[in-house]
Amino acid sequence: MRAPAFLLLAALSALAQMKPASKPAPAATVAGAPTATARASWQPLSDLEKGFDARVSSAGGADPMVLLGNTRGLYLGGYGAVFTTDLELISTPRITPFHQQLTPAEKADTHKRKLEHLALLKKAMLEMMQSSAAALKDLPASDQIVVAVRIFYLPWEDTAGLPGQILMKADRQGALAGNIQVEEQ
Repeated sequence: MRAPAFLLLAALSALAQMKPASKPAPAATVAGAPTATARASWQPLSDLEKGFDARVSSAGGADPMVLLGNTRGLYLGGYGAVFTTDLELISTPRITPFHQQLTPAEKADTHKRKLEHLALLKKAMLEMMQSSAAALKDLPASDQIVVAVRIFYLPWEDTAGLPGQILMKADRQGALAGNIQVEEQ
């Protein structure tokens, strides 16, 4: 029993005395991608995420949109900034033990309200594109800014005229100028 314990202690002692491995060489950078010093200035991503969450949450006034998680923003070197979120266009009525069936009038009202909120969402997304382009001034003018929103629906809903996802994309210079590509799926 003593020999294996002694060998284990000897091995641990030898490992502790070994020189730490040298740091790996930095990865090659993609042309146009920000350097390590530029990455330190990406605090605006967090501010933009919070700003978009606040903008979307208050867009409907007394009938707000519902975020299904915080907006997530990240920078992809050599590409640009990408922001994504999931939401409901309104607080959709649910079937509960106390409200076991939705009436046709409730379903029609839900659809009508969601269609109205769709315009509010698109406006908030356009504002997000422009504020991102302005706030991310360290980004090269040719880097992309993308805002993608997935919209949640319940199985009973009428989704006619309602997209499942909206994607807005432009290079930073185009976003500042309002030249934004919109794709609905």
